[in-house]
Amino acid sequence: MKNFYGFSMIELIFVIIIVGILASVSLPKLINVTEQSYEIKIKSYVNVLNKDISGVLWSKSLNDKRKGDISYLDINKYIEVPTKLVGDINLSKCNSSNTYKEISNNSIGNMEIKILCKNGTENHRPVFKYEIIKK
Repeated sequence: MKNFYGFSMIELIFVIIIVGILASVSLPKLINVTEQSYEIKIKSYVNVLNKDISGVLWSKSLNDKRKGDISYLDINKYIEVPTKLVGDINLSKCNSSNTYKEISNNSIGNMEIKILCKNGTENHRPVFKYEIIKK
């Protein structure tokens, strides 16, 4: 009698079924991790805008005798804008010191990402915030 080495068809089918079950359980979690990483990057970017860049833009505006108005400035001169993440930022739309105005809008996957700005005044620097809308 000869000895055969290898797996039987039944064993292979069970392995394929188990791998399929594991993939179906882990795939949704991986997709959620991607969305969470985008949210963390957006939050971090807006924090940098508020803590560092808004002060620079505000002081530039005051030096230029624009009374805190940053709508004439080009943000690309002060920080690298992650266009893949937030799209193009247009500070000219940041023209109100009373209400937040949308200065950027981008879609990634099933999320719509908006960056909003409230313009500065002589006494207050501009403020940025973000909104994430899940579709």
